[in-house]
Amino acid sequence: MNKRTVLGGVAAAAMAVAASMVVMPTAAQAVYSCQNGEVCIYSDYDLKGTVLVVYSGAHNFTSNWHFYNGLPANDNASSIVNKSNLTAFVSEDFDGKGYYNATIKPGKQMNFKGREQLFELPNDTMSYISLY
Repeated sequence: MNKRTVLGGVAAAAMAVAASMVVMPTAAQAVYSCQNGEVCIYSDYDLKGTVLVVYSGAHNFTSNWHFYNGLPANDNASSIVNKSNLTAFVSEDFDGKGYYNATIKPGKQMNFKGREQLFELPNDTMSYISLY
């Protein structure tokens, strides 16, 4: 086999591997798609980043609450979507006692960017959720 054929084969293989790396997303890049019956809290705006799923109840985001990738849930939420039939109440402080709080009705979503919308949490302040 001549040198040109070997180098051409190596270059073609390298280009195929590089192309597949660009086209296929990694597991870390894949965004969870919230399912019916779930309230999904995301670490980034626009329902992106790592996710925490809540189904019912009232919860303070204590040290045992984490997003899927292990990021602590307390003060790290940036967006939320409510695909349950319950209303979600979220607050910046434990037990819903924060100054900033918001209500997310069934079928609605919200970015936590401060006061762009009426009754919206600032980014990375959420510490409590209650579904009722």
